[in-house]
Amino acid sequence: MDLHRNPITEKVVIEISKALQANCTLQKLNLSECEINSACAGHLSGALRVNTTLNVLDISGNKLGPEGAEYLAMALKTNTTLLQLKISCTFIQEKGAQLLSEALQVNSRLLSLYMKGNSINRLVFLQSICKNYSLISLKIHDQLKDKEDSNLKAYLYRNVGCRRDRRELLSPDDQDTLLQMKQLFTMLSLPSDVTNNLIYYILQLTIQSPNFHPTISFFKTQITIQNLCNHQNT
Repeated sequence: MDLHRNPITEKVVIEISKALQANCTLQKLNLSECEINSACAGHLSGALRVNTTLNVLDISGNKLGPEGAEYLAMALKTNTTLLQLKISCTFIQEKGAQLLSEALQVNSRLLSLYMKGNSINRLVFLQSICKNYSLISLKIHDQLKDKEDSNLKAYLYRNVGCRRDRRELLSPDDQDTLLQMKQLFTMLSLPSDVTNNLIYYILQLTIQSPNFHPTISFFKTQITIQNLCNHQNT
């Protein structure tokens, strides 16, 4: 569902949240620049804590503030299906960034986080985010003006998922394939540690071997997964 740049009321958000709570088939929801506020984020948070279908949520360009970020953080601590979250330009401030970083220390499913255009302490946020092992794409480039700074790079490299900036090192096709793989792993109900190890292995091959692309090895990966499943069932 794409409602981008369509001003909506809190009542509309409540109805959308009810649909999400009922686990409708909706997988992508774009509410960017819809003039929603922190109260709306609260309704969405309640839905995300029980929803098992939504994979992508974009609420960029809305005045959520620290309170809205707190609601989203609560959802991230329990949600197991959201793979991509876009919250750029949402006025979350330092408090909101801190709450989100704490939630991401618990969340083991989110793959991509977009939060450009928020005035936050990048060093503190990166220190916290490095305790997350699922992210493969982190976009806070407005804050990484001194990106070459060795300390910031060290914090990024410590994270198994964010070891490199995927936008620079992986093609869009490779990123899409990795997202599909993570969705497949989730459908197979593989343990988080197995999923993360497989994703990390594929990422390392992609980075280290210029001629390697995960699309080429997709079926080989499926065979590996099947072998793992068979092993678990024996």
